[in-house]
Amino acid sequence: MKKSRLFKIILAFFLAILLPVLSVTIFEVIQQDKKEALLESIYQRQLDTILFAVNQNCYDNFNSWVIKLSSYFLKQPKALSQPEMVRKTLRNFVQSYSSIQGAFLRTNIGQYVTFMDASLPVARNNELSAASLNEIEEIIIKDRQAILTMTDHAVQGYVNPHIIKWQKVENAHKTLLLFPLVNIENANKILTLAGIFIDDRTFIEEIVGRKFNSMQESSFIFAVRDTSSGEMIYATEHVESDIFERSEALWIIPSLQLEIKLAGTTLDEFTHVQTRTNIIFLTIINIILLSSIFYIIRYVYLEMLLAQKEKDFVANVSHELRTPLALIRMFAELMEMGRVRSEEKKQHYYKTIMAESTRLTQLINNILDFSKIESKRKTYSLKPTNIRMLIMDILDFYQYHVSQKGFKINNNLELNLPRVLLDAEAVKQAVVNLIDNAIKYSNGNKNINITLQQKDSAVILSVQDFGLGIPVSEQQKVFNKFYRVENSLVHTTKGSGLGLTLVKNIMVQHRGQVTVKSKVGEGSTFSLIFPIDLKNGAQNGRNIDH
Repeated sequence: MKKSRLFKIILAFFLAILLPVLSVTIFEVIQQDKKEALLESIYQRQLDTILFAVNQNCYDNFNSWVIKLSSYFLKQPKALSQPEMVRKTLRNFVQSYSSIQGAFLRTNIGQYVTFMDASLPVARNNELSAASLNEIEEIIIKDRQAILTMTDHAVQGYVNPHIIKWQKVENAHKTLLLFPLVNIENANKILTLAGIFIDDRTFIEEIVGRKFNSMQESSFIFAVRDTSSGEMIYATEHVESDIFERSEALWIIPSLQLEIKLAGTTLDEFTHVQTRTNIIFLTIINIILLSSIFYIIRYVYLEMLLAQKEKDFVANVSHELRTPLALIRMFAELMEMGRVRSEEKKQHYYKTIMAESTRLTQLINNILDFSKIESKRKTYSLKPTNIRMLIMDILDFYQYHVSQKGFKINNNLELNLPRVLLDAEAVKQAVVNLIDNAIKYSNGNKNINITLQQKDSAVILSVQDFGLGIPVSEQQKVFNKFYRVENSLVHTTKGSGLGLTLVKNIMVQHRGQVTVKSKVGEGSTFSLIFPIDLKNGAQNGRNIDH
């Protein structure tokens, strides 16, 4: 497999998918500060809009009071000259609104007509005390210019009250609103100067609080604070912190301040959380993308590697088939032509043909069995078997092939082993594959050690060679199909790459396992571990070997 092909695939993925996504991610990260500022700006505008809506609602309520009071006297123009009629009108007006605790009219000649709620400490028989009236008169004289300006605005159709924080009531928050009473049909005509006493707490709860609740902004907390004392006199819910994102004086009662914040957090925290969430989301997307691309590239690489191994497998199998077929054909032709006259040579040729036929059969069986395993059609017939006798039969049958290659098998097969449940043909195939591997990778040392012993509840068959050895990093990979150790010496030896794969599958079917111990340059030991049932072994007796 050419590495340039894999490099081209990686480059294509990088240019087509990874580069654009990474570019977008980098751009998004760079833009986070701007997005955070934009998000904060949007929320600030939203908070300003909410505060403006609340203030406007308060002003609209005040304006409705002015219109109502003006309409009383517009319907009865002579009432202004009749104190009792004025007083009655003021009483009806004050009693119509729980947040209004008193009202008065000041005529052009400086006379006052008042009606005060009896609960107001400065009231006497529903009248404002003389001291309070004197103080109001002093305020009017002192703030004459402001009141004249206010009157000019009223003539133009905009009634803006002159606001006085009323300090004469202890342990209470009261505000006096002075304003010109305008003829609502002819704004150019000022009827008189009027005043309204407001109970701040009641006003906030009934008008401001009702507006907050009607807005259904559950993500926000609203509050009203007295700026002089710092006391919070109203909040839509309990607030742990005094930190509010936005505040604005209440137009009608400037001594009170409207405040607003996000519920459960602050605007800075909210924007930071949104930024972190976006970055985390982008990071997760990139991790998923990188993992997916890595998986795809790895899958493509493995498929290319497998395709190359299958190609090598075909070439190696062709070589493996060609060699024994060539020997069989050559020796058969020599004997057919009668050129072999010596009986000893004939026997040698017969044995060579038999050995190569056995080798050829083994190779074909490996390929056929591998095909059955891949298609899930391979079956095994497990029977109680004398494993020592089976190994001896295999060695006898394979002896000529081994000796012809110049190898010597040293065996140490323990006597009196219990019978083992196994498929004789499958185990024979596994052992022959291990011996064949030992021959192929001998590296000059022609000795092969085979041991058979019982250890605890298992019978262990080991095949040891003194050849090339296998690096530790490769020892588990050698059981993969078509896999061959990355070694220049190994690649000079042809093979199908299926032998150890079949050995592993055979041991799995026998509920056993195959292990390998190896050191580069010193050889390898492959062990087949067969489990035994001690109870079953006791019932069937032990093998008796002769």
